[in-house]
Amino acid sequence: MRPGRMTLVVIAAMCAVLAVAPQTAVAGKKKRAYEGAVATQGVDGQPPTIQLKVQFKRKGGKLVPAYVANLKHRAITLFCPDGTTTFVGPFNAESGAVGGFAQPGFIPYPGAVGFKPFKKGRYSLTLTGEDADSNGTADLLQLTTRVSSKGAATGTIRLVANSPTHGSCDSGTVSYTAHRVASFSPAP
Repeated sequence: MRPGRMTLVVIAAMCAVLAVAPQTAVAGKKKRAYEGAVATQGVDGQPPTIQLKVQFKRKGGKLVPAYVANLKHRAITLFCPDGTTTFVGPFNAESGAVGGFAQPGFIPYPGAVGFKPFKKGRYSLTLTGEDADSNGTADLLQLTTRVSSKGAATGTIRLVANSPTHGSCDSGTVSYTAHRVASFSPAP
């Protein structure tokens, strides 16, 4: 091979390596969506549902969960001391029925105060006040999650809302199983 062609081949090979390198770095991190039912009664015929988006990272050649990047829930019943029930999240102003998905006002992300990564495949999060619900209706959100790279996300969720008329309404600690989905389903 002539020296000019050799240089051209080397430059082409280096360009190919540089073009592939960023893609392999991105392939090391991946978000996966999980959606499933919560084991409690729903509200107004709507099934209680949880949606999670989990950020994975590559560790030792395997994808392992890193942190919860997004969390939404809807139609989880809260039981009040006076015997009534309610829910946390958006609602239809005309009918009072369950609206879309509720989500925390703040989910700690890497580098933020309060950030907690997964440890040994487990994740726990406790949020209070405005951080517990972006709509301001929940006073406490507790979440535990266990995720395997190939299976479902399982865990527990607890919601508490203080009402001046009904007292402290609590969902109790209820379990959920959220299977991996390609995309989240919209609220009915």
